[in-house]
Amino acid sequence: MQVYDVCLMSDWHYDRDLLGELEDRLQSRGRSTYLVWPYNLDGVLHQLREGTLGFRYLVDRASNTSAEFLEVHRLLNPLGVKCFEDPATLLRASDKALMQREFQSAGIPVPDTLIIQPHDQSEQIWIERQVLQNLGLPFIVKPANTTGGGIGVFQDGRNLEDILHRRREYPSDKYLVQERILPKVAEGRRFWFRIFYVAGEVLCCWWDDRTHLYEILAAGEVGEELAGRFVDIAHAIARISVLLLFSAELAVDERERLVVVDYVNESPDLRRKSQFPDGVPDEVVDRIIWNLGEWIHRALGDRSRR
Repeated sequence: MQVYDVCLMSDWHYDRDLLGELEDRLQSRGRSTYLVWPYNLDGVLHQLREGTLGFRYLVDRASNTSAEFLEVHRLLNPLGVKCFEDPATLLRASDKALMQREFQSAGIPVPDTLIIQPHDQSEQIWIERQVLQNLGLPFIVKPANTTGGGIGVFQDGRNLEDILHRRREYPSDKYLVQERILPKVAEGRRFWFRIFYVAGEVLCCWWDDRTHLYEILAAGEVGEELAGRFVDIAHAIARISVLLLFSAELAVDERERLVVVDYVNESPDLRRKSQFPDGVPDEVVDRIIWNLGEWIHRALGDRSRR
């Protein structure tokens, strides 16, 4: 049997550079690597079943969007192979309704939100008009588990009919009806941010919610207190989600409230800004790759071939 230290798998072609760079990092630490993509998945599964191929560690950026990759986990789990991240952990973190409740319990500031049961469970719902008005008009309507890249998000909710109509789009999903956050604007900047957490380190960026463009958040730009709250919130989200890598959106609104707007992006887009206008600043991607490489290297333990 040929056993590789690390299996890196993804179903997204834009991950090629990311996984290639992570592969280089791991190989520089003496680790053997194997890349799995949709085109070679069947062959890998065949070899795993035949017992001619094995892995000691699995980096998974595929199974949460392509269920066929879950078979890799099924075959490796009995062997005690370590994973970054576990599919069950990813699934739990992607449930915005669950994260809403967990965040509130932990004191993490979130928008005022109503959680609506799936259409499949209850076709009819009733919400008092005053309750919706208290959220502010317009409000946001979005599915709890189907919002990657803004999918299913409706920004202009104004009445119960809007909610009833939108929840039919994903009838098996819970829905969030949420106040719309308008960020503070000062010196031409919208106070909207995206923070990245990777294996204990927190990296903060300005992020424009309209253009989706990033800028590095420089030291002192928002003051030590606010920057410190970003870090504290990121660590709190890590404890709740049990994720080692994620991003989250935060905003300071017109009333000077700090609010976590998008709770957990459990598989963040890590395209580079040097290659894509709306990509993540290269310095942030570099730190993420370095941290991932070191985390995996340590997790593999003493069998290092340095």
